[in-house]
Amino acid sequence: MSDFDPYYEWLGIPPKDQPPHHYRLLGLDLYENHRTAIDAAANRLMAYLQELSNGEDAEMAQQILNEVSTARVCLLNQKRKAIYDRDLKATLKKKAPADKSAESPTPPPIPKPKPKATKQAEVAEASEEVPDSSIAPQIISDPVRPGQQATVMQRTGRRATRAPAKKNEKKILVAVIGILFLVAVCLYVLYQQRSTTQNSANDDTAAEDSGQTSAGKKPAAKQPPKPSEETIVVQAREVAVRAASNPEAKINEQTKGEIPEIVDVLIRPHWETIAKQNVARKTEIYQLAAGHAIKLCKQGISLTAFERKYRKQQPGPVKTFEQQYQETCAAYREEHGKPFNAEVAKLLSPQKK
Repeated sequence: MSDFDPYYEWLGIPPKDQPPHHYRLLGLDLYENHRTAIDAAANRLMAYLQELSNGEDAEMAQQILNEVSTARVCLLNQKRKAIYDRDLKATLKKKAPADKSAESPTPPPIPKPKPKATKQAEVAEASEEVPDSSIAPQIISDPVRPGQQATVMQRTGRRATRAPAKKNEKKILVAVIGILFLVAVCLYVLYQQRSTTQNSANDDTAAEDSGQTSAGKKPAAKQPPKPSEETIVVQAREVAVRAASNPEAKINEQTKGEIPEIVDVLIRPHWETIAKQNVARKTEIYQLAAGHAIKLCKQGISLTAFERKYRKQQPGPVKTFEQQYQETCAAYREEHGKPFNAEVAKLLSPQKK
């Protein structure tokens, strides 16, 4: 069994904080309200996980990427964030230790003030602090009081050690500059050699392509990389935002935020099929999803209202917010996503192509 912990090794979340809540997952302060900060943190983390999804642990990276996307969607929605914060406060309150006094360290005892010494004691104490001239000879021309002698000697010692330190720093700086110069020269030489090799290879490729073209063969076109699930969802949400902002849609300000959420729920099951389509067909599917979302909101079937009603109808053990949200999305698609699924299938049918 592997001991690899992606939360700990990739995100720095120790096992005691797992499974992490949304704020811990995105690296935000608890109950962060700044929408731009939330969005920026989620985008940075999603970009990092996108790179990891191309490696050996692609499945784990994709799973955490979905969790980050869910956290971003939740915290950027004002109503959903309020519900999540309320549930999170209750959860953290239950986990808090019953006796907090046991965790707090015992303060150190307050030292008792020393009794004031008499003038005779001060003179005696000062005389004891004066070092023996036979052990440590003083190189001081001016007379110094016993209380000031240690300070003067410390300053003299610092001056004596400061000059060699500065010389060493200069030597190190010169050495670092020399190394950087050599590295720059090597990189320049390698760049020139690579440019020469690449130019010759391009000339050979151009000659081969011209020969194949003259013989009637067409060069093979490079296939663009397949977009990921989050890329498809982000593109669909952008189209939904523009559709909701169109005055002809006649959507009020409170409902505008629901349109991208509903499009997100409708699009996700079809993302692999959508990723294979061209740009025009993708845009057509996104606009179709936005139209369905606007129609559902005008009928009063918003995702927030459906979630509130669905949670009341689900008795049983207490579930995490992530589990509740995933079940709500699945139930919403099952009940209100069938017309959209049918139109997508019709749009992607061979006759339509």
